[in-house]
Amino acid sequence: MTGLFSPDGVQGFDEIRSIDRAVMLKEYLSQIEEEESRIKALIEDLCAQAISQDDTATDGWKLVVRYASGVTVKPDVSMLAVSFPDRYRQLFDEQIKTFKPSLTKTDVEWLFADIPKEDRDNLVSEIMVEHPVKPQYVLQAKKEAGA
Repeated sequence: MTGLFSPDGVQGFDEIRSIDRAVMLKEYLSQIEEEESRIKALIEDLCAQAISQDDTATDGWKLVVRYASGVTVKPDVSMLAVSFPDRYRQLFDEQIKTFKPSLTKTDVEWLFADIPKEDRDNLVSEIMVEHPVKPQYVLQAKKEAGA
């Protein structure tokens, strides 16, 4: 356990300036997100180990593996930054609240909406990347008997 605790649970928190409280909570949220990423990686690793050991059932839970065939193609934010720095900046400015620019096909449509479709398809192809599809490990609650 990392010992995370919410600043708003500390006595005297409500006496701090509002903006400073917001900053403290923002930093706390970042720590939570980092911890969440770490825990998800641990769960994925443990699930992969369980699959390799063919030990996938336990009280109340079962482990399901979902495989997708082939590869998935999706836009790559780092390639957008290199190929279209102005569009990357636009995306970054739009997503600044999260501090983690990401890129989806919807974002691409929005970023390049001012360009005719036939030209847009050529531009978009420069930032579309094939990503090998990883197995997804899903821990599911077992259904109750008779349910």
